[in-house]
Amino acid sequence: MTDYKKIEIILLINVICIKSFCIIMVLTRSQTKLMKSEPKVLEIDINFDYASLCWNANKKKIGMGSYKYICGHVLKNGNRCSRPPNCRIHK
Repeated sequence: MTDYKKIEIILLINVICIKSFCIIMVLTRSQTKLMKSEPKVLEIDINFDYASLCWNANKKKIGMGSYKYICGHVLKNGNRCSRPPNCRIHK
């Protein structure tokens, strides 16, 4: 009587579909190990108010959701220079 070895072949397929176009990829051994391991939880803390303040630091609102770049150099009185970015005074 012969012994038969049970051979399991696991084929993991990753399918990515964008609109009507699909890409089929076979996952590598390292990718499957990552999938089997515990998922990592990343804590993300974004302060959107501060990010918006920094983004607007060198811009002037001109209306209708449009912005214009300014020099932005901090003046003696604490305000920012509102001249164009190529300001000849604050080069």
